[in-house]
Amino acid sequence: MAQTKQRGSLRQSSHRSSTKQTKTYKYTILIHPADPDETGYWVEVPALPGCFTQGQTIEECLERAPEAITGHLQSLIDLHQPIPEEPDRDDAVIGKVLVNLPVPAWAACPP
Repeated sequence: MAQTKQRGSLRQSSHRSSTKQTKTYKYTILIHPADPDETGYWVEVPALPGCFTQGQTIEECLERAPEAITGHLQSLIDLHQPIPEEPDRDDAVIGKVLVNLPVPAWAACPP
């Protein structure tokens, strides 16, 4: 028997006397180029502070991200912590903006 939930899928499978549930989570990842003195890329998961991975290529990062997320979520489960759910925003637009502010006098001169 299968059930579906709005923010993920919830599945139940019956094997004789045991019932096991799984839930599918969806997270946004950000892939950044490595520091100038290094090669490759690194990945962060904003909804999961402390969840990172890296790879030499973007494709490798995409392959490694699910494993990093699964490990992070399993640690939360082991610690009886709640699993953060990211709002499902497939229609969101990601962009960058520049903001100019005057520098206060106390910040203009190093100590």
